[in-house]
Amino acid sequence: MSQITDIITVHKNVQESLLKKMGDIEAQIQSAGSSKDTVARIAEEFRTFRELVFDMLKLLRSQVTECCRNIDGLEMRNRRKAVVFQGIPEEDKEDCSQVMLQIINGKLGQDFPVSALKVCHRLGVHNKSHHRPILVRFSSVDYKASVWRAKTRLQGTKITVKEFLTRPRQEVFVRARQHFGIRACWTQDDNIFLKASDGSKHRVVCMEELSPLLDKYPSLKSVSQKAAGGGAGAHTQKLETRGGRILALVPAHNAPSDDSEPSDIEDEIRVHAPLSMSSSSAPSIESSLERLNLLNDEQEPTNDNVRLTPIFQTVYSSPSLEPNCNKVPILSDIPSFPATPASPVTPATPTNSATASVLARSASLGLETPRMPANASSTLLFSRRTRSQRPAISVAQRPRRIQKFTLSYRWKKAVFRHLATMEEESDPIGDATIQTPLEYFYKFFSPDILTHILEQSNAYAVSKTGRTLGLTEDELRDFIAIHIIMGVVSMPSYTDYWSLRYRYKLVADLMPLKRYQQIRRYLHFVDNNIEDSDRYYKIRPLVQKIRENCLVQENERRFSIDEMMIPYKGTKAGKRRQYMKDKPNKWGFKNYVRAGVSGMIYDFILYGGEDTFRFHTFSEQEASIGFGAQVVIALCKTIKSKPAFVFCDNFFSCPELFYILREEYGIFGLGTIRNNRLRGAEASLPSEKEMKKKPRGSHAQATCNKNRLAVVRWHDNKAVTLISSYVGVEPVATIKRYCKDSKTKVDVQCPQIVKEYNKHMGGVDLADMLISLYRTPFKTRRWYIGIFAQLLDICINNAWLLH
Repeated sequence: MSQITDIITVHKNVQESLLKKMGDIEAQIQSAGSSKDTVARIAEEFRTFRELVFDMLKLLRSQVTECCRNIDGLEMRNRRKAVVFQGIPEEDKEDCSQVMLQIINGKLGQDFPVSALKVCHRLGVHNKSHHRPILVRFSSVDYKASVWRAKTRLQGTKITVKEFLTRPRQEVFVRARQHFGIRACWTQDDNIFLKASDGSKHRVVCMEELSPLLDKYPSLKSVSQKAAGGGAGAHTQKLETRGGRILALVPAHNAPSDDSEPSDIEDEIRVHAPLSMSSSSAPSIESSLERLNLLNDEQEPTNDNVRLTPIFQTVYSSPSLEPNCNKVPILSDIPSFPATPASPVTPATPTNSATASVLARSASLGLETPRMPANASSTLLFSRRTRSQRPAISVAQRPRRIQKFTLSYRWKKAVFRHLATMEEESDPIGDATIQTPLEYFYKFFSPDILTHILEQSNAYAVSKTGRTLGLTEDELRDFIAIHIIMGVVSMPSYTDYWSLRYRYKLVADLMPLKRYQQIRRYLHFVDNNIEDSDRYYKIRPLVQKIRENCLVQENERRFSIDEMMIPYKGTKAGKRRQYMKDKPNKWGFKNYVRAGVSGMIYDFILYGGEDTFRFHTFSEQEASIGFGAQVVIALCKTIKSKPAFVFCDNFFSCPELFYILREEYGIFGLGTIRNNRLRGAEASLPSEKEMKKKPRGSHAQATCNKNRLAVVRWHDNKAVTLISSYVGVEPVATIKRYCKDSKTKVDVQCPQIVKEYNKHMGGVDLADMLISLYRTPFKTRRWYIGIFAQLLDICINNAWLLH
């Protein structure tokens, strides 16, 4: 708010200066007498001065608008956990929290605790004529997302749920609904979306973004009138039904088409002005205006006819008449400053278009260049730019439709005859030549990675500011060390490490805060000028280099394959961001990982939809057995030491996968499997309902010795089904399980396949747990920085295990 106050103060100073100059010019006009040349010269100087001031006011107005837009964004971010319920009956002395819990857990089918509701109260003054809405602020964004997804269950009731929008956004939302219709406008994640008549979707957050759409597309009312106007005596067609609205959108015969393209809302990003590299202050507008000398006595009068401004046309109506000084208007009579659309200022070059015009007019007058105050020059020039539209480049080509690979099975209740065993390997052994922990870290985060980050960050700073960042390898190592320390010693804000009250010497003495912020702002990993359709091209060079370093260190033969979530709750990642409700970090990037039993990560693949296997190839058989199986095959192709053993869960498992791994790659597989993938083995096994009736520890086995596969169903707390290509039931062992009846631990039979799975499956979960203990914090809107922090944690975890 102080920045806006500074701008308003400068705005008033400019107006006062204009008033003063106008007074001087009026006095000179009155004392000029009948000299035509003097009046013409004053008129020209006044016109140039007025255009200069108007451009400066236009610049200030655009900055005020951008400040208000950013304040609205901050206010909307403060409301991101809140929703408003309408239509709930109001009673005296009611407990709003209990009322909302009953609605959320009852009608919406949720299971929220009392702590989920942080704030809950009615809005407005009590009025018996209507029920006031209830504002609910949740303790977590996940609670709000769950309620928002389940709001469709309130259909048929009088209760509605809407987002708690700010007043400017609410006005935009109401105006959009009036123009495009109720069904064509909606809100999601604090943004307003609308669907135009041509089917294109747009995202708007302010009236400046909505106004062009209102001019481009006709309103629902005008479309209705156009559809209804069919000549004299034609019946008026009402748009009350769905069919009527559809018919209203049909264009007339030979009507011109609209040349419009749907906007890509993911390409619109907000970029703040870069940090100032210098500390010198600029003179203010007021001090510069005081030095203006519009009436230069040394300037020779000219006899050229000069077109007079409207004000001087009133004073000097005809060349043959004397000037009427009594008609000189005062400042209040001058037309108001031109209302210009609030277009954001784009600091792509040292001077943008608005300031360039100001400087040009100042130079034409021979004036010193006016500047903004030092406290507003760097912080108020916010920008909102649209990333250049990239050419339509298709992602990795889909494989052509091929016939699904199937096997012929002969499932029998028999002994599995294709057992395979291997001695247990020891923990990963470190290199005896390495002396320090830093050298272990460099085996994964190699020095060439530092050089690459160094070059790209300096180049990115040059492209943004026109000057190099001056980043050195020592500074980059210190920057990474600071973030590692921040993961061990946690504080609410990164600026607290440099604050006077909470100053932490290991961080504050390593690098100044301003230098840390500069490196943080311009940290980059790829050249933006290189066009690439890869969804992860912003971080792909680092991903590939760290993956290659991890593959070199492989010294185990038992691996587990599972998903690992890279935490990210931002909205800038588009479809890269995934949601998995069963993971500790529910929102983020999905990463498929192959890890050893020790927890060391050897290979990984970032999920990118159809573009996931951009750098992998499969045979026709492998490409036909499903996405999960392809992930396992892609991660197993890089295994060097064979024979090896791979363990996975039911998302990846299928009989064809384990058959291909054993026959073509020499890799044995084991994992849980879903009932719809048993390929006929369920006929030789008791059903899950039948297994529940049997005592704990009961098991059954179906084998297909032709394809070297064994399927085992075991009953513990519930029935679980496993499949393997190297082990079956035998030998049956015993394990300890707690019995509720006797309240003691009892012996329960456990097939060998279950023991193998429980012993070797937890490698990825172990690595995820070790990383989460001291996760490197890096909060930013740039989605690829979160992946960089995860890669850094993977290198630290692997180096610690190897050490």
